[in-house]
Amino acid sequence: MAARSLVSVFAKGSLDEMVSKVLDAIRFVELVEELGGDTVVVKPNFADVSRIAPLEYDTRNNSPLGGEAGVGLPRRGDQTSIEIVDVVTGQVKATPGVKQVVVAEASATPTWKAFFLYGAFEVAKKHHARLVDLNNDEVEEVQVPNGRVLSRINSPRTIRTANIVISVPVLKAWSATGITANLKNIAGGTTPSYYGPTLCNLTEWRTRPRYNPDIVNGQSRTLAEGIVDIASVNRTHVGIIDAMTVMHNARPGQEFRFKWEDAKVEELGAVIGSRDIVAADSVGAQIMGFYPHKILHLKAAKERGLGTNDPREIGLTGVSLESIKVKCAPMTGAEAIAEP
Repeated sequence: MAARSLVSVFAKGSLDEMVSKVLDAIRFVELVEELGGDTVVVKPNFADVSRIAPLEYDTRNNSPLGGEAGVGLPRRGDQTSIEIVDVVTGQVKATPGVKQVVVAEASATPTWKAFFLYGAFEVAKKHHARLVDLNNDEVEEVQVPNGRVLSRINSPRTIRTANIVISVPVLKAWSATGITANLKNIAGGTTPSYYGPTLCNLTEWRTRPRYNPDIVNGQSRTLAEGIVDIASVNRTHVGIIDAMTVMHNARPGQEFRFKWEDAKVEELGAVIGSRDIVAADSVGAQIMGFYPHKILHLKAAKERGLGTNDPREIGLTGVSLESIKVKCAPMTGAEAIAEP
């Protein structure tokens, strides 16, 4: 079967060099010529700062400052690094034809607090970019084409009217979805009231009984389809995964409590990019030692034509996956997604 989705993986170079190679490989200049560059949105994952007390945690150096040792998760590996947001924003802004770059997010906690803690204000000032809190953006109720779980969603104007949307998530294992990368970044962080009624209340996976037919390989079918419902409306043109690190489960077999000691962050030093965000997420899963066909939302996305999670349909450029592969531990209950 001929490969139809190109995914580029670059590693061990400078961040500037790797992002530049990704943008060249996906022919970003041509994409701007095709779709226009009046507004390009960069969408990181600055999802949640609620588990961090600023006086107890140094967000820049990724270490506790005192107090309870288990405060929060390590920000490095848990949220998109500000370094890659800086580089992507700068290189996109310098692309011929791009007039405006917007860094946009809908955080679970006040988005402006996330922007402040992670240094987004400095990046915006440096590159003359705009910051937009999607939780407070103007929205339009949009019908979901062939929605499996959601019939309509509130789509933010900034996402809906952008010429190009670039997802910049971090690579990590996660509860109820196996992994989180581009698809979950867009589904969760482009709907107002992040992790509110639109997405995570679709499933009661946190309080699931011992047997729940909605749960397969530790993942919620309902949540997977809901992710694809949202991603099918808030379409993304480019995915650039921050794989400088990978975060996974430090305590296999035990409940993941969103504590410092629960998360293991390993250095990868890589960047993954593609115009097919499903394929990019699938390559990320393979690098983690996970089976893409067992990640429910990737499988659902392929079935509904958003991209492919089939390695036979993905063409790879850059480094070999085996050269940077890490054996990651999935979340408890999702052990079946991991290669032996």
